[in-house]
Amino acid sequence: MELRETDFEELVLDSDRPVLVDFWASWCPPCKMMQPVIERLSVKVSDWADVYSVNIDRNPSLASQYQISGVPTFVAFAGGEPVDRKTGALTENQLTALLKKALEALPMEDEEGDEFECISEVLEPSCDSGPNGPIQPLPVASVTDLSQVKYQSPEGATQDATAMCRAFSPSNPVNIQPGPNGPGKSYVSPFGPETQKTQPTRLDSQDLITIVSGLPRSGTSLMMRMLNVGGIPALCDEHRTPDADNPNGYYEFESVKSIQNYSEWIDRAVGHSVKMVYTLLEHLPTDREYRVVFMRRHIDEIIQSQRAMLSRNGIKTEIPDEEIKELFERVLRQFYSWLPSQTHLKLINVSYNELLSRPASTISQINRHLGHGLDTQAMTQVIDHSLYRNRAA
Repeated sequence: MELRETDFEELVLDSDRPVLVDFWASWCPPCKMMQPVIERLSVKVSDWADVYSVNIDRNPSLASQYQISGVPTFVAFAGGEPVDRKTGALTENQLTALLKKALEALPMEDEEGDEFECISEVLEPSCDSGPNGPIQPLPVASVTDLSQVKYQSPEGATQDATAMCRAFSPSNPVNIQPGPNGPGKSYVSPFGPETQKTQPTRLDSQDLITIVSGLPRSGTSLMMRMLNVGGIPALCDEHRTPDADNPNGYYEFESVKSIQNYSEWIDRAVGHSVKMVYTLLEHLPTDREYRVVFMRRHIDEIIQSQRAMLSRNGIKTEIPDEEIKELFERVLRQFYSWLPSQTHLKLINVSYNELLSRPASTISQINRHLGHGLDTQAMTQVIDHSLYRNRAA
């Protein structure tokens, strides 16, 4: 279960059970590899302990408070206090050992001792050996905003990079509509047909879902905003609010992250645009047709933008730019080799750089891809060149 800062005190600090918190990031390959392990562990220990996840990008104050300098970092809590921590990809037994330390640190009444002793007896022994001998330590990702990628385990099995911790389904999803102040000025209104004020277009009559995807910091939020004012309302929520890195908003919808196990929200996305990291596209139900706008940007600019964002949040990174660039190029090759077999996805590549330098022609291509009917003039007026702050040399 993913925690937000507002729930942390109640579920972690005030808990009378051992608690393990996984501090992770969506751009971290080892974090993705660990998610299935975390899921299994949470089920196995559910009768005596709790396991939660905290996304450091969404909760930077918690990351700062507990001095998270690398991910994944696992912190064991007992009685509201951290009692032990480990950074890097761990085995299930290593994680269980952290919870055992938290269990031992809890103040327990005598009558409860036998119960906890019995629970401890059925736990797997804390052994870090595999069939081929000792398991070698797995990588640690320095805190930097990499993309979600496929990660190759030491055993050679490709781990699904989209395996995520259970995400909250937003209790009050909203639909961002073009505001009364003209293009580029938006307001938030409750989700639902009875409150929508957008004018019908040829797109409204089609049973289509528009997906905006791409690498991080590639212009996906800008494209969501452009489509929104252009006539395709954005399906999003208020979980991630505007900040210095995206002053016009992120246009994200939290339920997207849970698509592997929960895809009912897809019905609500018909006729809308929704932002989705590209590694989740493989989980879209294939009985629908999707129009994908895939944002591309010079990778050097993406890296600069990521570093600037992390710097503004007081986060340091140690991964060399060349290593990040190689990673991005590799995952893009994997994506484009997978794409041709996906007949339900109709994709157009949109260059962020060309969108800013030649907006009219680029927006015209997007309009054709999405069936015409977009307000291309309104889309053009949304572009704010002052936010193009990280340019390739």
